[in-house]
Amino acid sequence: MANGVWHSLLQRVIELDKENFGLPRDAGINVDEVRAELLQPVARWQRDLLICVERALGRNCKAELRGVKSPHMYVRNHRGPDGALRLRATHLPTVHDRPRGDTGGKRPAQGDEGVPRPYVPGSRARPEGREGHEEPLGPP
Repeated sequence: MANGVWHSLLQRVIELDKENFGLPRDAGINVDEVRAELLQPVARWQRDLLICVERALGRNCKAELRGVKSPHMYVRNHRGPDGALRLRATHLPTVHDRPRGDTGGKRPAQGDEGVPRPYVPGSRARPEGREGHEEPLGPP
């Protein structure tokens, strides 16, 4: 489906190109409430609320075939080439969790250990391999 999403709470497809989202009138669903729910800021979004229709049907969508790993979706306003404002479904970015136990919460390039330090005149730091030497560093 080109512009539809699977709504996990309603357990049905929401067709974003239709005024009533393709919902039957006798289903007892308030379209205005669904619209307000869809247009919430992403920060307040329930991540698993909307899922790609193809994924909900057990198939891979075009985005997943191109490398998108998240089946979760959100809805944004999109201005088309004719200037009309429409709702458009987009995949949410994938959350990358990585273990941080051995790096102390720092990225490897920010670690303090094993990084050679440049010589600074007047400092008491010793260059690598000179730990046992007692001569002063820097110019005499």
